[in-house]
Amino acid sequence: MATSLTALEIVQRTVNLLGITTAPTSIVGTTDPQITNLLAILNDAGQDLASRHNWSSLMETMSFTSTGVDPQAEPLPADYDRTRSNASLWRSGSLLTPLSGPCPPDIWHRLLVMPGIRFPGYWRMFGGNIEIIGAPSGETVTVEYMGNGWVTDGVDGSVKTSASKDSDTFKLPSRLLSLAMIWNWRSTKGLTYAEELTSFERQFERDVAADRSARPVALDRPFRSDGGSVLLVDLGWRALPPDRTLPDVPAPPSPVAVRGLLAPPPSAGLALGPAFSATDE
Repeated sequence: MATSLTALEIVQRTVNLLGITTAPTSIVGTTDPQITNLLAILNDAGQDLASRHNWSSLMETMSFTSTGVDPQAEPLPADYDRTRSNASLWRSGSLLTPLSGPCPPDIWHRLLVMPGIRFPGYWRMFGGNIEIIGAPSGETVTVEYMGNGWVTDGVDGSVKTSASKDSDTFKLPSRLLSLAMIWNWRSTKGLTYAEELTSFERQFERDVAADRSARPVALDRPFRSDGGSVLLVDLGWRALPPDRTLPDVPAPPSPVAVRGLLAPPPSAGLALGPAFSATDE
């Protein structure tokens, strides 16, 4: 992710793009209604963006030690927003099988009254806590979650949920925040904003794609040997870019020495034959 602009810089950039007032020298204590309105829009848009995608910059880890008491309730962290999609609870004594959950209420209560059914352990969210059963005492239980702090305080470096200082920075893409402010401002003023919203959504898709881990693909290239035969050479793995286009791998200078295991080509697959036909039997 590119270097984050400060809250003051984002507001200044947005003011210049909208052309609505003089760019401020500070957002702290300003009496300009346009600036206070933009700051409110910035905070509202940032909270909305933080909830629309599991941004890697907002991921946190919760850990606690199991007591062996069933059920065990652990309070959620103060910065907890939501559990990351497909997140699992893991305990240190079972590195291959996570705790099963989240359990529906009926299953949870059935587990509590049925002795002996404890492996691999179970969990649920209840009353602002994570509750677990079936984890032996003394094990470390961990789970990833999405934090609610998308703003970094420009003075003490703490994480918070809204911008209030000129030097505050953001864990979300700065350009995306500015585009969100533009279409939201036009919406609140009763102006048309379809084009601005489209620009924002396109940037959102690009930033989400860039935030996801790149997926590798296996690449092969045919080479013609000195004897005239064609060899399919494994070139290894390459990362797939955010737009999912195949990477361009230029041909090496010729001739080139190739070393490795020579194996027959992949099987031709299932042999084709005549189709099945109905019989009198």
